[in-house]
Amino acid sequence: MSLVRQKLERLKVGYRDSGLFGFAQYIGRVLISSICDYQVQEVRGRVGKDRDAVLALPADASAINCVLLEPGQSIRPFAPEFLQPFRDSVESLQGRLDHGCALILARRARHGGTGTEIVGYTIMELGGFSAAGIKGKISKEILFIHYTEVAPKFRGQRIAQVLARVIYDYARKRGNGNSCTAHKPGNLQSERAFRRKGSGSKLLCYAVRASFFRGLFVWHTPVSKIERAIASLDTRVERAGDSKTTSAQLTNEA
Repeated sequence: MSLVRQKLERLKVGYRDSGLFGFAQYIGRVLISSICDYQVQEVRGRVGKDRDAVLALPADASAINCVLLEPGQSIRPFAPEFLQPFRDSVESLQGRLDHGCALILARRARHGGTGTEIVGYTIMELGGFSAAGIKGKISKEILFIHYTEVAPKFRGQRIAQVLARVIYDYARKRGNGNSCTAHKPGNLQSERAFRRKGSGSKLLCYAVRASFFRGLFVWHTPVSKIERAIASLDTRVERAGDSKTTSAQLTNEA
């Protein structure tokens, strides 16, 4: 589907779901964003060195099969299994693999049929980060988690918890166990998901990007500032109180 058709379809859905007022709000946001686009994200880190995380898996975890795709590998053999609506297309995910990211695909048996289907995935990278549209390089020992999604139909079934365990193992085996991510301030769902990846997360810095007149003038947080904040993970020592609280939270969530 072309970009124009996608936007027209979004307008139709917005009008059908929200009526004339919601439609007018959407048009207003589009007009404002053409003048100024402002993004802010929290960059959060988790120290995993010398720590065995409390990551209890759900009782039916064996029903989920996770496949790890390393940078440069092909996702196309799994294309027929993408039956659920996701943010990223198969081609988009392949582009991530081609540019240095790794993927975890969560699969389970199809309901009432044969074969398997993709029910969730995670995009992650060693040595690079992206926050509020700002990209940079970090230590190849630190894992940056770009995005995790579970198909709407399968949410609430602890699939994200299974993905979290694979992410944690990958961070320990490929790097030093430290990881970081970026999300909008106040996004409690993302914060809880990140906590499941091993221990309590720390706010490292904010990433801010302001674009005027569709990119004619752009200002953003210096890349070097974000890089230094993420690099500080290697020297941070978590307080014992934080560790105990996190373990209890993870045990309760499990």
